[in-house]
Amino acid sequence: MRFFAILLLCGLLSLLFAPSGCATLAKGETLMRHEKGEQGLVLKVEKDGEYALLMGNDITPKFKVPLHKGDNIGFKTAADGKVTAVWGSEERPLDDGRYYWKFTAK
Repeated sequence: MRFFAILLLCGLLSLLFAPSGCATLAKGETLMRHEKGEQGLVLKVEKDGEYALLMGNDITPKFKVPLHKGDNIGFKTAADGKVTAVWGSEERPLDDGRYYWKFTAK
């Protein structure tokens, strides 16, 4: 009987943590997320450091960039729905998907 209670508890805990996805396992502090259909958002970074762009449940960044306090970071969405990653004065078009900008290191 105790075995089934433990099994049930493990199942409930896995359901609780499953929606967070693997991107939460990637090193760093998530600054923003973007999913297809959402409006873009560009912010100013609050601290110098390395920032990484991740896609979906990946834990390996698509790329990392060094930024300084006050530099731009975020996503732009065109009228046709295409998304562009923005960092500093750079931009890169992205395939459809869910993306995350993370602060990874000083």
